[in-house]
Amino acid sequence: MKSKKNGGLGINDLSTWNIYWCLRLIWLLFFQSGSLWVAWFRNEVLDGSLSNYWTVKTSPKFSWLANKLIKLREVVFTSIKMRVGNGRSCRFWIDNWSPFGSLERYLLRGSSERSGISQSATLSELCVVGRWALSPCKIR
Repeated sequence: MKSKKNGGLGINDLSTWNIYWCLRLIWLLFFQSGSLWVAWFRNEVLDGSLSNYWTVKTSPKFSWLANKLIKLREVVFTSIKMRVGNGRSCRFWIDNWSPFGSLERYLLRGSSERSGISQSATLSELCVVGRWALSPCKIR
């Protein structure tokens, strides 16, 4: 690579530059919802829900860029906290709403079905009038 004074871009490592711009797109996805690109990505890749970013799998039908953004979710997970609000769009197991991050990773290591709480359960379904409405765990 050439330095700026020698007519180049002054970029030493294109892979670092690429990751930077991919992380910027992820930031736009979560914090700039008015963008046409964000609307397209949510509808086509995330099936209409931003929460699906944490669970969607890479696919040959997605572009290289969409798959790259999906693969970077582990890098950004701890930096993006979910605002709970009314709890209707915040999933109990997957979303980063608790101080521990994903409760599925923290507590169960992928075996949430033992708990009796659905993988897609939202906080509003499990917290009624300010109190947790949780059933006892199933023991196998």
